[in-house]
Amino acid sequence: MHPVRLAIGLGCFAATIVTAQPCAPEWAVGIGNPGVASTVAALYLHDLGVGDQLLAGGLFWEPHYGMAAWDGQDWSQIGSPLEGDVFDFLRFDDGNGEKLYIVGNLYVGGDDLWHVARLDDGTWTFLDHGDITNSVNRMAVWDDGTGPGLYVTGDFDTLDGVTTHNGIARWDGTQWHPLNGGMTSVNFPNIGLALEVFDDGSGEQLYLGGTFQRVDGMPFFYLARWDGSEWSDVGNGQPNLSVTDMCVHDDGSGTALYIVGDFSGVAGMEMNHVARWDGIEWSDLDRGTQRQSSGVNACAVFDDGSGPALYISGGISEASGKPMCNIARWDGTEWHNPAGGLDCTGNQGAFAMLGLPPDSPFGPSMFVGGSFSQAGGQATNFIAEYRGCYCRADLDGNGILTTQDFLTYLNLWVARDPVADWNTDGTINTQDFLAYLNEWVAGCG
Repeated sequence: MHPVRLAIGLGCFAATIVTAQPCAPEWAVGIGNPGVASTVAALYLHDLGVGDQLLAGGLFWEPHYGMAAWDGQDWSQIGSPLEGDVFDFLRFDDGNGEKLYIVGNLYVGGDDLWHVARLDDGTWTFLDHGDITNSVNRMAVWDDGTGPGLYVTGDFDTLDGVTTHNGIARWDGTQWHPLNGGMTSVNFPNIGLALEVFDDGSGEQLYLGGTFQRVDGMPFFYLARWDGSEWSDVGNGQPNLSVTDMCVHDDGSGTALYIVGDFSGVAGMEMNHVARWDGIEWSDLDRGTQRQSSGVNACAVFDDGSGPALYISGGISEASGKPMCNIARWDGTEWHNPAGGLDCTGNQGAFAMLGLPPDSPFGPSMFVGGSFSQAGGQATNFIAEYRGCYCRADLDGNGILTTQDFLTYLNLWVARDPVADWNTDGTINTQDFLAYLNEWVAGCG
């Protein structure tokens, strides 16, 4: 049939049908049927040689000790056996190829304690000999001008038994380096909890958050930044309590650094547990979150089908006066409770959050891990998946399929627009039209 006559005929057919099949994001709790044995502290997407899998780390002992890989069906062990608690995962190329690094309290054979390890051909290589009083919590990769380095932070004096690092250090692939004096004080706990790379308009810098009150001898409370040679405060203003996580996100008003934690104010202004730094000034997010004696643990950026948004989790009973259940979504204007949230009876929520795009093996999903026992009103153990909506046939992006989407595709197909190559075989023909029609009829679900 001539394409124009086909288009006219199907256009008349479409004009008689209006289908509206909205998709609603939802919680899935069947991971490991269901969950793991104890608290999840870290989540990461990584290819261990069989395609990307979800890596979970924490304080659990089942399905595997301290960490395990989830392929969507089963858990598997990561590398050679070890015991302990894993707090973070990260890929880093130290000059010999990109490899997986972990930090935590790591034991081999129940004897030696280590805090940093690298996966080399399925076997763990340890990069420090840890003190039992120390801990390493988070990692980030950043180039300070001398080449990419792996930065770690936590509660430690040394990582190699020789050099004093004071809570933060850089690994260049061969040895550890201090960042000047690090976190220094004898009166307050000096624990690094968060690392993030952010460009405030003057070039990328490494941001450090935690419970500290001095860095390199200077009074930088709970948040500081490193430019490769010296430390500085952020915007001449500081949080009044600890910073536990940071995320870079554009909520429609420009890329900014978001911090979360136990604080109720930043730079002398009221900001409850979440704040935004745009490189010039601090701002709040519509009064932030509320719950007595509890803060926010983690943040992530995820698009659930309604556009990229900032998600935060922790002890959250309200956000901007709206009821929440330990997790909240900020769309740039207001707060939302994602599909009923997490365990409303608890007060900690998630310690780890990982947002994944539609082309991930799990589709558009955000995995969360922590100490909760429910997600969306369903029972689960310490881990859950928040499944977003992705409907390729929704060409106007309003979240539902209607005649307008059909007619939009019809026009693209008649015009032989490259977008109309629905089966991506390099040609635009009736097969593409039928492929789109099948998806349109099936709806967004």
